[in-house]
Formats: sequence, C-alpha cells, structure tokens
Amino acid sequence: MSQLFKNVLIILTVIVLVAIGYYMLKERGSNSLSLNNADAISDQLLNQTQVFIERRNQLESISFDFEIFNNPNFSSLVSYSSDVPEQVVGKSNIFDTVSNIQTDNQPSH
Repeated sequence: MSQLFKNVLIILTVIVLVAIGYYMLKERGSNSLSLNNADAISDQLLNQTQVFIERRNQLESISFDFEIFNNPNFSSLVSYSSDVPEQVVGKSNIFDTVSNIQTDNQPSH
C-alpha cells in the first residue's frame, strides 16, 4: 500500500472519530456525560467504531490495476460525443405571457 494512501486513510479515520465524538456531545447534550448514561454511550460508541472498522477493512481490500490505462485497446478508444449547441434559456421579457413568446420553431406573425 502506498504511503499516500496510508496517510489519507489515517486522516479519514481521525476525521470520522472526531465527527463521532462531536455528534455524541451535541446529540446527547451535557447530561449524556453523567455516570448513568456512560454505559449506553460507550456501547453505542463501540458499535459505531466496529462498523467503521468493518467498512475500513472492506475499503482496504479493494485494489485497482492501473495497467488498464496502458492497454492498447484502452488507448485506441474514440469519443463519439458531440458538443451541445448553446440555446436561449428563459424569456427575453419576463413580463410577457406564455402566448406572446416566440420560439425558434414558430415564425413571428
């Protein structure tokens, strides 16, 4: 695994843990830190941490072979897209009624 990927993963882990901590403090208020709710909070935090670890492990198992971009078949692909012509949007006079608006398909009277 590259050093850049490891650094990004560590930063994302820290951000998620900070977000979970912030969520726990803001959602429950200051009363959530009492001893009565400590077990419920720790259980919830453990469950969320376990879910995060499982998802991180799934993401770490993903690999992508970048050699596909060096393949001649990929290099020979041709784009068949065409530019979309710019069209007039809206009305020239915003106070005109719908029946007074001229379109490109209708000749003016």
